Amino acid sequence: MNDGTILTPLYNIGDVLIIRKDFTYEIDGGTKHCVPPMGKFKGKIVTISRVIKKMNRIVYEIKEDGGTLLWPEYLFERKDAKKKKVFLGGTCNNSTWRDLLISMLKIGYFNPVVDDWTPECMVEECKQREECDYCLYVITPKMHGVFSIAEVVDDSNKRPEKTLFCFLEEDDGLTFDNDEIKSLRAVAIMVIENGGKVFQNLDSIAIWLNNRVYKSYKSE
Repeated sequence: MNDGTILTPLYNIGDVLIIRKDFTYEIDGGTKHCVPPMGKFKGKIVTISRVIKKMNRIVYEIKEDGGTLLWPEYLFERKDAKKKKVFLGGTCNNSTWRDLLISMLKIGYFNPVVDDWTPECMVEECKQREECDYCLYVITPKMHGVFSIAEVVDDSNKRPEKTLFCFLEEDDGLTFDNDEIKSLRAVAIMVIENGGKVFQNLDSIAIWLNNRVYKSYKSE
């Protein structure tokens, strides 16, 4: 299935932006590595001098310290802009898909996974599911039970404009069998027919969400 993602720059030449203060890691083969050379730029105000499309991502040229730097989109943010927020639903059970996606996101997010699940956590999860601008459900082979499937179908019926779905065929060496993949594809078709959006991987989810990160700068 083609999710129809279009690579569109979020920022333009001349935009004055801030280097995000909350970035710490880059992902390399699933391992998190610190990026100390970038640390000195956190919180610094910079101006975009060039926009470059490279393969499946966008990078921005800035001129700092007497040189030219090319940095990816997720390292920048606007001042005083209210961010949209995505609810990260779907497979838990020690799956790392949320960590991988969060590392790519500029949009706000709510992660419902906690170490100690309490009734208060359930109340907060329901509240966030209602209030978030988007509800994402990512299903992986670590899934136990089918409640997340019920949630995404329910959301695609009740609030299709904010419902996002993706299933990953592999997770930490585990895979879905052919019958499970067939069923998940049927769920994806159902979500699309109800008006929701379906994605094939975490990269395309991040690109789509990051193009809608600011309520005051981006419209649907």
